[in-house]
Amino acid sequence: MLAPPACADRAPSAISDSSTLIQTATMIHDALTTSTTIKGTDAPRANAAAEASAACNGRAAMVSDRPSSSRDFLRNSRDVLLLAFSTSSSAAVMPLSIRTAETKLHVRSSISQFVIPLGATINMNGTALYQAVATVFLAQVYGIDLSLASMALVVAMAVGASIGSPATPGVGIVILAMVLDIVGIPASGIALIMGVDRILDMCRTSINVTGDLVACRLMDGGLGRTAARGG
Repeated sequence: MLAPPACADRAPSAISDSSTLIQTATMIHDALTTSTTIKGTDAPRANAAAEASAACNGRAAMVSDRPSSSRDFLRNSRDVLLLAFSTSSSAAVMPLSIRTAETKLHVRSSISQFVIPLGATINMNGTALYQAVATVFLAQVYGIDLSLASMALVVAMAVGASIGSPATPGVGIVILAMVLDIVGIPASGIALIMGVDRILDMCRTSINVTGDLVACRLMDGGLGRTAARGG
C-alpha cells in the first residue's frame, strides 16, 4: 500500500499559517488606523500645548537675558540716566525710559507704559530726598534744633509734596520753601543753595528716573511670579 504524499500533510499547516498572517496584518492595520484617528483627534490639543511651550520658552529666554546685577542694570540704563542728568526733566526722558525698559531691561510693554508715565508724576524719590537733606542742612546753618517729631514731619511733607510736583526743572526750590516754612526755618536760606541747585536738580532727576525703571522691573518680576503660581 502506497504512503500519502508529504505535501498532503503540510497543506493544513500552510493554510493555518496563512490565516494567522492575515489576522496579524488585520490587527496591525486596525492599530494603525486607531492611532491615526487618535492623533487627528488630539491635534488641536497638541498644537495648543506646543504653542504654550514655545511661549514659556520665549519668556524664559527673555528672563535669562535680563540684567542679573546692579552693574548690568546701570549699564543698560546709562543712556536714560545721562539724558535725565542733562535735561533735569523726567517728562523729557519718558519715551527713552519706556524704550529702554522694554528693549534692554526686558520689561513687558503693558507694564512699562503704565509705570513710567505714572512714576514721572508721583515717583519723585530723588526730589523727596533733596527736600529732607536741604531742610536739615539749613536747620543746622541757622542753629535750629529739629526734634524727632519735626524730622518726621519734614519727611512726610517732602514725600507728599514731591508726589504732586510737576516733572519740570527747578520745581524743587518752590517745594523746599514750603517745607522750610512748616518747620520754622527762614526761607531766605534757600539763597545758600540756589547757586548749586541746578547741579542738584540734575542729580535728583537721575534718581527719579532710576526709581521708575526699578519699579518697572519689580512689578514685572512680581506679576511674573504671581502668574507662574497661578498657572
